[in-house]
Amino acid sequence: MKARTLLSLLSLSSNIYLMSKDRELRNKLNAVLANGKSHHAAEAGDNGQEESEEQLFDRLGSKLEVVRQELERQLEQLAIRVYRRMHIAHRNETRELREQLSELRKSVTTLEAQLGTKTKKKGH
Repeated sequence: MKARTLLSLLSLSSNIYLMSKDRELRNKLNAVLANGKSHHAAEAGDNGQEESEEQLFDRLGSKLEVVRQELERQLEQLAIRVYRRMHIAHRNETRELREQLSELRKSVTTLEAQLGTKTKKKGH
């Protein structure tokens, strides 16, 4: 496979992966937000204090960071699988080229032998 084709394949697969996981990411974010609101309301009811907006954003930001890291980990695993497949394809292509080269060398050797035999006959 050509490098350009491999790069296109990797780009396409990562884009498809991102699109397929986008809904999951939204659902996770909505769950984190709902959980944060319910947790915030429960804490406000227990303590009689309302959490400041800044603290709420900090907590949500840290949870968002966890979701982002999970997404990066999954993308990394996808990239590893794609590179392994590309490596296998490249290895197969290399093996086929080596076999063709070996066959060509045999043909050249045979032709050289035939030429050598014909020149010897003409020389006598």
